[in-house]
Amino acid sequence: MQRVPTMTIRDDGSGLNSLLESGFDLVFEPSIMKDYRYLVRTSVLDKVGRISKLLSAMDKRLIIRSAWRSFDHQQLLWVRNLEVALTQNPEKSSDEVERIALE
Repeated sequence: MQRVPTMTIRDDGSGLNSLLESGFDLVFEPSIMKDYRYLVRTSVLDKVGRISKLLSAMDKRLIIRSAWRSFDHQQLLWVRNLEVALTQNPEKSSDEVERIALE
């Protein structure tokens, strides 16, 4: 199965920056992609920096689960979710499994 985007993504054109290299006090959840760099647009980097600073003042840290993903990375996540949904629901139709994978 191949998913087709249902909404348009508006790109602000700013550069991609790695949160790993930001110097912010962040916790990174491991990615399924080797050498994942946790890239974000410059405008997002600024916001993450402000949030990180506020949380640090409260002795807390922001957990980063994911960031910008390439199409290949997104496709890998979709296939993995679909496989898990199918394994857990072998009696369901392909449409039902797809709906479950989207949840």
